[in-house]
Amino acid sequence: MAQYTITGTFGTSFENSDTILLSVSSGSITPSTTTKGALAAGLNVEIDDGATVTAVATSGTCSNVIANDIAQDAGATPPVAETPAAPGVSYDCSTRNWATVNWNSGTGAVTLTPSANTTIHSYAPTNVAANSGNIDVTYTFSNSEADWDNTDAQILCSDNLSINTGGALPTFGCSDAGFSILDGIAGAAIGANATVTNGTLVAITDINNTVVTTYAVGLNDYRAEITVPATGYTNSGQNITGCPATASGTSTIPTGSFSGPVSSITPGVAGTGEFQVTSNTNWQLGLRGTYATHFTLDKYTGGPGTTTITVTYDGSNNFQADVLISLRSASGDILADPNTIDYAT
Repeated sequence: MAQYTITGTFGTSFENSDTILLSVSSGSITPSTTTKGALAAGLNVEIDDGATVTAVATSGTCSNVIANDIAQDAGATPPVAETPAAPGVSYDCSTRNWATVNWNSGTGAVTLTPSANTTIHSYAPTNVAANSGNIDVTYTFSNSEADWDNTDAQILCSDNLSINTGGALPTFGCSDAGFSILDGIAGAAIGANATVTNGTLVAITDINNTVVTTYAVGLNDYRAEITVPATGYTNSGQNITGCPATASGTSTIPTGSFSGPVSSITPGVAGTGEFQVTSNTNWQLGLRGTYATHFTLDKYTGGPGTTTITVTYDGSNNFQADVLISLRSASGDILADPNTIDYAT
């Protein structure tokens, strides 16, 4: 074996601390590992004459760059150059990592840090809100190293830098608001019976987008304007319109009716019968006629809706004619023609 001093020449992207692995085509080399700084300054090695020395960068920006030479005289210098080593090679977006991207989740600011000898001329976006999902960064760069065939050429890249800003927020819609209106009395305030399960109710309109404050008579379609909650949605704090709901407005004219006469009573035989009262207001019942004292009702008063009334007969043989049942409002207005407890001969 002979002793040589080998010296490496390096591109500007190498660092003195980069590790260089040395190997030979035959025999051995001592030492077999060094650094860029030591090789650039001249490294004493023991090696067989005529052996080919291969130097491989195994760390740093230029990792896996290879160079070789033949040990044939003292001071043999295997060249170690940064890619590309030969002329006629042009760089593009995929040749290297030309920049790293940084994103400030608090301010949304996006910044690019270029690699050695690289200039970032422009990039977009420059600001991205949190929870916007994965965002690709488009940038234009150039590299000034003389070995390139297209040195200083500006290249536009759009597919190799991205930012993960967190899961994208949903957009708040009418289905998220849970808008509903209870039925009410025509002419009464509608807002007190209108609710949302999420967001804030701003206004109620009809289907023509005219603001309404009271119930209309009958079953009607309504719409709502709703403010989206302040956080958690892409449209937080904004207003959405057109959220639908239906509600009935009951007529303010008191009405009432009977289901039909009570015809199941047999004179002289104690028993019961039934009828129904339907009304849109509070009501009261009364029994009228010579034989009314032989009957009682389980309910004499009630409210809006349909109510079943039970009639009880005491079985008296004195029941000899129909008994009338009157239906009036709580204020005394007649709501329907009298019903009857039929006398069956």
